[in-house]
Amino acid sequence: MDRYWKPALVAGIVGGIISAIPVVNFLNCCCLWIIAAIIWSAWMYKNEYGYLDIGPGAALGALTGAIMGLVSGFLNIIVWAIAGNWYRGFMIGLIRNFNIPAEAMKNIHTIGYTGGNAIMGIFTTAAIGAIVGLIMGAIWRKPPTENIETVREEQQEFPPGPPEQPPMQ
Repeated sequence: MDRYWKPALVAGIVGGIISAIPVVNFLNCCCLWIIAAIIWSAWMYKNEYGYLDIGPGAALGALTGAIMGLVSGFLNIIVWAIAGNWYRGFMIGLIRNFNIPAEAMKNIHTIGYTGGNAIMGIFTTAAIGAIVGLIMGAIWRKPPTENIETVREEQQEFPPGPPEQPPMQ
């Protein structure tokens, strides 16, 4: 688990900061910043250790996603506390351009960011991170030829025992 902390912290903190910046965070609507942070952490891990397998990829992705969700959630609460009215007006202006029905627009005034959103964000980004980490682990896993060579080397270290005797009748 110690191997995961450095790439997870770096990518999670940077991704969390980027995804909390007003207007820039709109690119996170299709999980762009989450996916980018997970790919970056997987890339850092792969560069340091040579490969990333499926299981460690999922663990690294989940850890990076959780860190990113924590940082982003905390910063979003601060951003909404400081610039909430301006940001709310900006978002409502954007939403109005999409011709949303009047019934749905009644609830738009409740747009905001709360601690509950932050907690849900941690679990959501961790789940997305685990999925993206699985994919990155499948892409950057150790090539099968290296696995076969390792097995052959292990077999050479432990020669086979004596041949089995046929059963007596």
